[in-house]
Amino acid sequence: MPKETPENPAPDETTAPPEASPPEAPEVEAAEDNNADAEAQPQSDTAALQAEVDALNDKLLRSMADYQNLARRSQINVQQAREQALSDLAKAMIKALDHFDLALQVDPEKTNARSVLDGVTMVRDELLRTLGQFEITRIDVNPGDEFDPNRHEALMRAHSDDIPAGCIVQQLQPGWAIKDRVIRAAQVSLAN
Repeated sequence: MPKETPENPAPDETTAPPEASPPEAPEVEAAEDNNADAEAQPQSDTAALQAEVDALNDKLLRSMADYQNLARRSQINVQQAREQALSDLAKAMIKALDHFDLALQVDPEKTNARSVLDGVTMVRDELLRTLGQFEITRIDVNPGDEFDPNRHEALMRAHSDDIPAGCIVQQLQPGWAIKDRVIRAAQVSLAN
């Protein structure tokens, strides 16, 4: 070990040689910067993900509100269409009722049965035309027609020499349909 002189002071255990100090300091700072970057990166990723979740949640809520508004408007439109159709039917039926009112104003003393029957026939025809405007049609059957359980209701069986078994012998009451949907089946008797 060299001797201690003013030119050559004794090495101090707390101080490092001048060459060793500068390299250690930048390494510590670099490690701290890496730790700060590593901590900042997950926080910025979390913030970005949270912003994306918030945006998607907002879109979802808007879509749900739009759907509810569409459903509500659709219900209102359906209700208005029903009311309009009912109103149109009522207006058309009122015309037929006006014909009945005119027939009831006729003096029975001056009217014969034939003119009353003609008046009733006119009113009936007016009602059938009115129903036809709304695609409500009468289901009529003829003797010998095939029985269709979707359009006919068999109420009884009858003997017939001319009509094969299972076919219609007689219509007891006509049926009614709206377009192709039967609202009342025609009541018939069938051959046995």
